[in-house]
Parts: sequence; C-alpha cells; structure tokens
Amino acid sequence: KFIKHNYKQTSFSLKIKHDQIENKIARQFFLKEGPLALLPLSSTETSIVWSIKDFYLPLHLKEKKNYIYTKIKIILKDYFKLRKFSSIEIFNLNFQTSKNYYSSRILNFGDALHKIHPLAGQGFNMCIRDIIVLKKIINEKNKLGLDIGDGSALIEFSNKMKSKNFIYSSGIEIINDLFSIKKTPIITVRDITVQNINKSKLLKRFFLNFANKGLIF
Repeated sequence: KFIKHNYKQTSFSLKIKHDQIENKIARQFFLKEGPLALLPLSSTETSIVWSIKDFYLPLHLKEKKNYIYTKIKIILKDYFKLRKFSSIEIFNLNFQTSKNYYSSRILNFGDALHKIHPLAGQGFNMCIRDIIVLKKIINEKNKLGLDIGDGSALIEFSNKMKSKNFIYSSGIEIINDLFSIKKTPIITVRDITVQNINKSKLLKRFFLNFANKGLIF
C-alpha cells in the first residue's frame, strides 16, 4: 500500500556535450514549464533533468523530443556552446511512499520505498542514506550471529527511517508546490526569501547540510 499522487509532469533526462569550461556548479532554472537542473559531469559534459508540466508538451513522442532539444538550445545559449545531445530518457513523475516498509523477510527499497519529485535531486540521496542505515543494522546483526532477514532487523530499519523519509519527502513536496505557484504576491515573497537565504552563510550551510545528510534526530 502506498501514499501517492500524479504530478501530471514528465521528466526528461539527457546529457549534453559542449566546449570545455570550468564546469563545477550545479544549477536549477525555475521555468514556467517546470524546473530544469544542470548537473556537471566534466569540463565538457553536463547532465540535464527537466520536469515539464504535461499541458506544455506536444502529444507525440517525436514532437516532444524535438521540443526539448529546441528549448534547451535557447535556454542554455548563454552558458554553453553546445556540441552534441544524447538520447532522451522520459519518465512520468509520481509521488509515492510506502505505508509499510517490510513484510515477512521482504524489505521495500529504493523507488519501491519512496519516489519524490526530482526538483532538488534528492531521491538518490535518500537511497544512499537508507543504504548507510541498513548496512549498520546488517553489520550489527552479523556480529551477534543473528538472521539479518528476521523481523527485528526489518522493524529496526523501519523505525529509524520511516518518519525521517516521510518528513523529508513531504518537504520536497512543499518546495515543489511553492515554486509551482504563479500568483504575483507569492512569487514576490518567495523570491525575497530565496535572496535572503542566499545572503546568509549560516542558512546556506544549514540547507546544504540538510540536502546532503537529511534529517538528524
């Protein structure tokens, strides 16, 4: 059983090759169609993830791909001298979190456990944090000579991660909703808030730690 809903958005993932640049900064563009993320891979290669509201997209697959290539050329013309596009991977976006983390000797994990919006690129980070906790539990059970698949191990993992993952994924939901609002007063308040956060070293450090380590309690 899952808590889930459809974002009515489609994610387009691809890589671009470009002229050599100092390519060390991840960027996020909040466009009317949806958030576009640039993730540097090397001085000549960058990964792109663009989440687009479905009503902006053409109906046919070929037209969708041409739309993406054309728009990216326009959006990134001041950042890169583009050389080549990879093929595009396409995913329908859904929020989903499992109500039960386990059943008899079976543990949900990865996307089977939680799916979130790629807005902040945190889905993979959540999986890494789950792996770290699960590894510690398995090591402890092995040291004690216990069965790593018995109920105590599964319950321990669920107790440690379920509330944290739910709160964290809900936070990503709130951020996505906040940046989807198009009412002028909300946009003004949002932009001022982001600018003030960007000016504060303390707040920036907090949000960076939050993105990297998740919730610590």
